[in-house]
Order: sequence, then C-alpha cells, then structure tokens
Amino acid sequence: MLVNMSLPGKLQKTFILYWIHVDLTHAMDILRPSIAVRRVLVFAPIHYVRNGSAMFAVIKTGGKQYKVAKDDVIKVERLAGEAGDTVQLDQVLAVAGDDGALTVGAPVVEGATVSATLLEQARADKIVVFKKKRRQNYRRKAGHKQEQTVLRITEISAKGGAKKAAPKKAAAKKAAPKKAAEASEE
Repeated sequence: MLVNMSLPGKLQKTFILYWIHVDLTHAMDILRPSIAVRRVLVFAPIHYVRNGSAMFAVIKTGGKQYKVAKDDVIKVERLAGEAGDTVQLDQVLAVAGDDGALTVGAPVVEGATVSATLLEQARADKIVVFKKKRRQNYRRKAGHKQEQTVLRITEISAKGGAKKAAPKKAAAKKAAPKKAAEASEE
C-alpha cells in the first residue's frame, strides 16, 4: 500500500507501507509467553527503478505533467507529427539521475530535454455528454473523443547547451551604465 506523507517543505516523500512479521519468541517468552509473533508496521521510501535505471524526469506537455523514464510509453495531448518521428520535449520540470540526485527547475531545468519517438496518433475513449432538464422534455446527448499522441521515451538528457538568457540580461545591464556615463560627460 502506498502512502503519500505530508511533510514540511521539500521533505515530501512517498513511502511504501508493509507489514513485517517479527519473531519475538525469545524476547517475549519471559514477559508474555502468549505473544510469539508480532506484526510491525514499517515505512520505507520508494526508490523508483524501471528498466534497470533509477533515472526519471517530470515533463510538461499539453497542460499536464508526466513522470517518465526511459522506454516508457505515454499518451499525451496531440502533438504534430507522424508515426516514427522523433519529438524533443524541452519543458522538463525535474530530472533525477541514476545516482538519485534530483534536480528541480524553476520553472524548468535549463538544458534538459527528453527525446521520444512518436508511435501513433490516436483518439481516446468516447466521453458521453448528456444534458437533461427534468419535466421539460429536454434531453441532449453528445459525445467527444480527445485526440492523443502515443510516445515512447527514448532518452532523458539532463545536460544541454549553454545558458543563453543569462548573458543577454547581463549585457543589457552593463549597457545602461555606459549610456548614463556618456550622458554625464556631455
């Protein structure tokens, strides 16, 4: 049974809850001979290991967030492309390496990308929309099938190109004092 613990701040963890049978015959026969085996409740943190790797990423696409690992197959909101195309997902919110180190972006991790292969363009199951007003003989039935894209995650890359936004902002800040200095000289 999985339990999501509410801990303060960034200490939020997911724990697995399981029972361990502890043999207490030697310790308890003196105190209470009727107790031989006790069930002990144990909390243990979950280490996500899929396909032999603990590396995963949290990506955002189509207004939703997905936790993915290599070789996972996910269904996302429709993306442009055909079957067999490679898709680069660059809105990576968090990346965890094989060593377990978690990098959380603000809001995204700079330079991190997730590569995926587009398997197919599909449609989800039909959602029935039924409207009714009682005693008015008003009934309307409509349906909707959401278009989806099925992706297979091929690679998670935490490394990327150099940061481009930071130097531009720094250059803009340096230019402003020079203009002020030129204006004061005249």
